[in-house]
Amino acid sequence: MDRHQDYKAKGDEARQKASLQFFETLGQLSLLSEAEVHSIFTSASRKLLSVHNGWDNFHNEPPFADRLLKLSRKNRVPETAQATFVEAVVTAATGNSYGVSNAASPSYNEMVKSFSPNEVKLMLDLPKASTLVASRINSNRGCEKRFRSLIALVDAKTVPTASKSLYAKWVPKA
Repeated sequence: MDRHQDYKAKGDEARQKASLQFFETLGQLSLLSEAEVHSIFTSASRKLLSVHNGWDNFHNEPPFADRLLKLSRKNRVPETAQATFVEAVVTAATGNSYGVSNAASPSYNEMVKSFSPNEVKLMLDLPKASTLVASRINSNRGCEKRFRSLIALVDAKTVPTASKSLYAKWVPKA
């Protein structure tokens, strides 16, 4: 940890980046500052979105989804990074008019199942925001159906009281 701080203090970006990867590999992000953990999560989320919106996305998404899953399994997503994290996961999991990456879907599903109450609230608020995923959900039946399927993965006990009506609106009817 001391060496990591030395790399930061000296501005040695190459070693600092390697040190961050080391802590990530060990699953010890909790030893890093909140700002560093925020940066790791938002960077991984943005990379996933970039690949999702890129060429041949269904083929290229799985390793990026897996990395984000591994990060979120071993570490709490900082509150400051949750909006970026949720938007990336839900956008990629909802897919586009051509479908979704089947190889990445298990990772997306696992992340959605483990969303915190605040992350569930952020997810439920996405369709009314001015985002790419909102546009897809509101204009494409396949995307809407996949979004509803994601909502069905959410444990009803994790839905905040203020979001219960949105949850009821989107959860698939039996």
